[in-house]
Amino acid sequence: MPFSNETVTLAGSGIVFNNSYDAGVTDQVHTAIITAENYLQAHFTDNVVLNVAYQFDPGGPNDIASNLYFPQAVTYDQLVTALTAHATTADDKLAVAGLPTADPSNGAGFLVAAGEGQALGLFQPSGTTDVSVIINSNAGWTFGSDLVGAVEHELSEGGFGRVQELGVVGRPGFSPPDLFRFNGAGVRDYTGGGDGQL
Repeated sequence: MPFSNETVTLAGSGIVFNNSYDAGVTDQVHTAIITAENYLQAHFTDNVVLNVAYQFDPGGPNDIASNLYFPQAVTYDQLVTALTAHATTADDKLAVAGLPTADPSNGAGFLVAAGEGQALGLFQPSGTTDVSVIINSNAGWTFGSDLVGAVEHELSEGGFGRVQELGVVGRPGFSPPDLFRFNGAGVRDYTGGGDGQL
């Protein structure tokens, strides 16, 4: 019997997950999902409501897990203003103070995931699916830390913006982490590996 939609909260955290599940999600998968979400909630306290659709279905031989999300574009000025307003620690303030004075995306903008945008005060909760997490049921899961880690990986990417865009992954625009990419000499790197360096 499929799991019903549910809201997952954790005391002390402002992160709320509104989950929906397809018919393939089993008890073991559900337990791993909740464990992963609770881990993220225990480590971050920002006020975020993330709507997540989970699938546990057969995939290809090279598939483990993936996500589908719908980032929204903001301007460089909007992003810098939000980062500045939410800089609370000395490290935060140092990072913001070191941001480029000119828009490194040259007007393409910055693609921000739903959870990241809410944490920065850029967006309100969407009321629609923010990220879909697709887990390959054919993978050799032990249903322990392997699946928990996979769910954390997909949520942190599609839900909270742990991605780099640099305008080279099929979408125009940069992402916020691109502002903190450097080469080995400490110089900002906006090439996306196009210079032969990682």
